[in-house]
Amino acid sequence: MPASVRSVDDIDGVGDLPFEQARQLGDLVAEAIARRPAALQQPKKRKESDAPPPAVSPKTSARGFERHSIKTLQRMLALNEQATSGTKAELIERIEECLREGGGAPSCPSCQKGRLRLGDESWTCPGFFEGRTFKYCPFKAPINEIARLPWRELEGKDRAAAEHDLRTDK
Repeated sequence: MPASVRSVDDIDGVGDLPFEQARQLGDLVAEAIARRPAALQQPKKRKESDAPPPAVSPKTSARGFERHSIKTLQRMLALNEQATSGTKAELIERIEECLREGGGAPSCPSCQKGRLRLGDESWTCPGFFEGRTFKYCPFKAPINEIARLPWRELEGKDRAAAEHDLRTDK
């Protein structure tokens, strides 16, 4: 299994498999990941130059997110219940996508642990890991039945820290 695969979510087409096959594949992936040498289990830190080009360039970001520190960008994403890992360009791209699409992807209403993914015609839950065990979730709903999470701006101490980052040009 390639080192780039860190969960069953990294394998295309898992959501199209029948429940039992997806569960079995999730268990196999979790076992394979657990058997990897420790050096392969931790994601490698990427250099900014190794990152794939973002859909919205941080240099031309309309809202100026490139001026914020990574920590501030992560605070924005965490406040909005979105993934906080990745390079600065990936974080900016994720924020821009949430703003462009009208909010972040919600958690699964069925399992409460998976983050819904938007397909061409429906929202689906890819499932989640509980420890080293992958738990498949068969949830699927039409696009119009699930609302995105409204985007929330930083407030209080987090906003003050973000403004401090901008003033000190971090």
